[in-house]
Amino acid sequence: MSDTLTVYGWTATDLRWRQQAACIGFVDTFFPDRPNRHTRAAAIRICDSCPVVTECDDYATEAGEKMGVWGGKNWTKLSRL
Repeated sequence: MSDTLTVYGWTATDLRWRQQAACIGFVDTFFPDRPNRHTRAAAIRICDSCPVVTECDDYATEAGEKMGVWGGKNWTKLSRL
């Protein structure tokens, strides 16, 4: 398995931290079709117990994520500020 991933033109070389993420298997919670305060709160609760929340937040910052919950933060809301 390669340690390099390119998504939307951004390349990350070390995403092994994702294997430890508490959100694995919760795609619909973190990226729902119709996000609302309940889905965001559910995602952030999962982040609260995540051992790699800092790495996730760092990734989202570097990648310029604008949608979903990353690192315990609602990036959709933050991108509007």
